[in-house]
Amino acid sequence: MKYHEGVAEIGNKAIAPKFHGSGLGTEMYRFVLELMRSSEKKDAIVTIGNDDAYAPAKRAYETVGFLAQLGSV
Repeated sequence: MKYHEGVAEIGNKAIAPKFHGSGLGTEMYRFVLELMRSSEKKDAIVTIGNDDAYAPAKRAYETVGFLAQLGSV
């Protein structure tokens, strides 16, 4: 997938299971998004799996404003 110049992509990231639900992931995403804003990125994209293992990440992304969009490979 090709993105326009103003798009930042958040790569692989993880929070140890013992910290799930602690807010640590949400704070990490907020920090990264602030860095992106300061570098004049206008959009951000992240790709995660759709099974139950990704539920904590999905909640954290939605908390900071990401919208879910189903896509195909």
